[in-house]
Amino acid sequence: MNEKTDIRWKQRFQNYENSFQYLKELTIVKDFSEIEIDATIQRFEVAYELAWKTLQDFLEEQGYDGIKGQKKVIIKSFQDMVIEQGET
Repeated sequence: MNEKTDIRWKQRFQNYENSFQYLKELTIVKDFSEIEIDATIQRFEVAYELAWKTLQDFLEEQGYDGIKGQKKVIIKSFQDMVIEQGET
């Protein structure tokens, strides 16, 4: 694939790693306030979106075209052993 696609999935992966770190920071909180619950949900949503979109970009870079949408991307990533626990 082209260099632009290669760079895109790598940049998105860096953003995913950052968002996952932010999500992990909230795991140390014991008694969540409503604001912390909302923040946790929001951080999860951002991390999840970045995860499957990164996988989609990676699959495109690997030569797969037409695999769009989170379910199809996760299934293909699991089939290609890019992710380990696709069932869950």
